[in-house]
Amino acid sequence: MTTMIPYRLAASDLDDTLLAAGKLSAANIAAVGRIKERVPLVALASGRILQQIQPFHKELGLDTPMVASNGALVIKADGEVISEVGLPEDAARGILNFAVKRQVTSICHFRDGVYVTSKFHWNAESQQHVVELGKAVKFVNHKSVRGRSPYKIIVSAPAAVIDELVGQSNARFGHRVEVLHLNHETIEFMPRGVDKAFGLKALTSFYGIEASEVVVFGDGNNDLSMFAWAGLSICMSHGSPAARAAAGLIAPESAREDNFASAVDQVLALQYRKGAA
Repeated sequence: MTTMIPYRLAASDLDDTLLAAGKLSAANIAAVGRIKERVPLVALASGRILQQIQPFHKELGLDTPMVASNGALVIKADGEVISEVGLPEDAARGILNFAVKRQVTSICHFRDGVYVTSKFHWNAESQQHVVELGKAVKFVNHKSVRGRSPYKIIVSAPAAVIDELVGQSNARFGHRVEVLHLNHETIEFMPRGVDKAFGLKALTSFYGIEASEVVVFGDGNNDLSMFAWAGLSICMSHGSPAARAAAGLIAPESAREDNFASAVDQVLALQYRKGAA
């Protein structure tokens, strides 16, 4: 008989947690199977757009809701929306105009796909959208999406100007939206108060689950909110300094592509020890 653990929801980040170089390892797939045997609900919570999450959701054999675009969209596998929040339309318009004026790349997340509204600096993350989404990526004039509220806007720029852009973005838009300095080439604009914890709260409210009944796995700065909120948080051993500091546990050192599996085994071993105490 399988021993259950005291959590009703296990939620995991994708990139650099479940995925390494955009792929699932056999060890991580098996680890998700072990979690599914012991936790009623297993969900993916990612900064990716829905269409980039769905292939991995299917590969893992999940039929549970997904938290997409850093919590802006929570949606069931059958398409029923649990929660959906977009940027204020006027703020989005201002951000896209700003990107064009500064000649930096801007990418919008909508339910129907990704819209590239200005293309200048084009990095690996930008190209990943095209490779993974194909026809779901549309290259359009920024004026064509006026009147719409994207879940988030990603701005990519050379590292030499990113700090300046972050400062200008906070000054212009920080009172209306969340301005997140994700890495040395990327700024992300999100609706105020929307993050992975926001999305998971919507999900747990829908199912009547308490935060204390949630275990989460992640590695990056956009996982900090769910680390702070969940009953138990586990950071990958290669996680960012901030994520490692915020997590309840840090996964044992192992191959990067299999570190999620090590984290799962750590949680299961911990719960078994508690049960035997």
